[in-house]
Amino acid sequence: MTLADWLLPATLLTLLSGIGGFVGVLVNLRIQLRKSRMEQRADDRAEAQAPVEVSGKITSGSLQAVESLALALASSDQRIANADKRIAKLEQDLAARDAQIEEMKVEHARRIEELEREHVATLARLARLQARVEGEKN
Repeated sequence: MTLADWLLPATLLTLLSGIGGFVGVLVNLRIQLRKSRMEQRADDRAEAQAPVEVSGKITSGSLQAVESLALALASSDQRIANADKRIAKLEQDLAARDAQIEEMKVEHARRIEELEREHVATLARLARLQARVEGEKN
């Protein structure tokens, strides 16, 4: 299993979960904006009945929308930072596992060489024993 076999899906999953969270934040923002507009319309109706200073109410509605957007962006930035931390952790784990695999490859190669030497020694011993048996037969 190569790095790309599992890191790419993990990265995509992490990014998609971040995007999903961002979409949720945007939906909440839209709901808040609709509420703000409804409140603004209600305020406008009341204002039509009794004229008052309109600019203050428009400004407060705009400030609420800006605050909501700033909150959504901060939340998205936090999710992205968390995703980056998870990716960094996964990359560290992958590097550690790659190092373990390399150590195991070296150990396996050493063991194979050792077994091959034992095999050659066993074959030589077997040849000597066969020669001795042949010599005793003659």
